[in-house]
Order: sequence, then structure tokens, then C-alpha cells
Amino acid sequence: MQKSIDPPDKIVVENIFPRYVRCSFIPRQEKPRAAIHSVADVYYLCSAGLGERFSVPRHLICNCDLLRVERLQNINYRNLILAGYTALRNVLAVELGCRNSEIKFETDAGGKPLISGNPFFFNVSHSRNGFAFAVTRDAGVGIDLEEMNRKINFEPIIRRFFGCREAAYIERKKQLSASRFFLLWTRKESLLKLLGTGLSEDLTHIEVFSRVNFIDRNSYSGLEKVHVPDNCYIYSARIGESYISVSLQAPCNIRFHHVERTEFEQGWLKED
Repeated sequence: MQKSIDPPDKIVVENIFPRYVRCSFIPRQEKPRAAIHSVADVYYLCSAGLGERFSVPRHLICNCDLLRVERLQNINYRNLILAGYTALRNVLAVELGCRNSEIKFETDAGGKPLISGNPFFFNVSHSRNGFAFAVTRDAGVGIDLEEMNRKINFEPIIRRFFGCREAAYIERKKQLSASRFFLLWTRKESLLKLLGTGLSEDLTHIEVFSRVNFIDRNSYSGLEKVHVPDNCYIYSARIGESYISVSLQAPCNIRFHHVERTEFEQGWLKED
């Protein structure tokens, strides 16, 4: 096992992902043959933690990220995305010993972000008011962040993307339906991002409801062209009115970092 990424000294590390659910692509395998314990770092930024008038100091911003957000009209959302990508570049640049602007993001055939020729795995997700990314050395990773305070018609989404047991769990208690929907949705989305597939009509066969979920590799067309590990592990946590789920190819200790405005103002981020 390779060493983990050391967290910045100025950020408090929390443990908010105590348990996982496992998705097994080996028929009826109750326990995996081997478990490799490693470390993944999850960073989370939210608009409330940055403040309404916050903007990333110009000397910390990479020009590539300015181009990324130039069409965003909402200033708070624009600043959140800039802050998120600036933080991601900083975490990777510190470990690689390079300048933030030297990091060139690419995408693989499935649209998954990567750094060409680099041993790091990372993934990004953002909502209107939050930005999250996960970084690890040891195995692929997928992350999804969703806000629950949105008005969504669940029924057509449930019928299209969830299995019968998942649908019953979501609809069993109406007062909990939104929370349960977003919990399972972030699990499912993070798993698909780990595997590198997109959404498909036969997604009902990819269940993430149980402690152990057995999935037939042939039941989902999106798995035909990607490498599928024997087991995937999904960790989930609720943060305020949002859910975050992180999917990995091995059990991990996940270190959670809540990045706030002070990290940008007091020297956590190095100048580019």
C-alpha cells in the first residue's frame, strides 16, 4: 500500500464516513477474498462557509479555471466553482511538488477527469451551493454531492433508475422520502462515476440499497466497455441539507476536510 496524502495542517480532519455498503460483481459472494485498507481524502466547500462576498484571491487562480466559469452568471456559484477547483489544484500540486497551473486535467473515454501519466485518482462533484472532491493514491474513486432542498418529482426518476426494493424503501415513509431518495441517488451516481459509465435505461439492476448488493455484470449495458472490479465500497454522509457519497475499489479510511473561507485567507493555499 502506498502512503496516503497528508492533509494540510490548517484544516481540521473529521471522520464522518464510519460505514460502507458493498456492491459485489461476483455472484453471491458474501465476503471479499481480501480487503486492502487505504486512505482517501474528501474535501468539501459550501457557499455558506465561504460567505456571500467571498472571491478567490486572483493570485491563487489558474487561468484554465477562469475559462471554466466564464459563462456562469450567478456570482456566488461562480466563486464556489472557482474556489473548489483552486483547492483541488492546490491539494494535487502540493503532493506533486509543482505549480497549480502545471496541472493539466484531462478526461478518459467515459468523461472521467484525470491527470495524464499521474498515479493520483480524483473525482469532483458540485451542486448549486456545494463543491466536493475526493483524492486517493491507491484506487479509483467516484463522488457525488446532492442538495435535498430542491423540489423534484421523484416518481418518474424512481421508476426509471431504482429497483423495486429501493423504490419501496424511498416511498415507505413520506416524511423521509427526500432524504432516502438522495442517499440512494448519491450512492448510485458515485458508483457509476467510479466505474466510468453514464446513466442508462437499465439502471434499475444496479442496486445500492442493502449492506451487500449483488450485481450481475450482464444486467447493465453500461458495464460492457469498462473494467469492473470484483467489489466496490460506498461511503455516505449527510452534511446539513446535502448528501455526499464516495465509491472506492477498496475499503478506506476517509478523512473529511471542510474547507472554509479562512483557508484561502490565512495561507493554506500556496501562490501559483
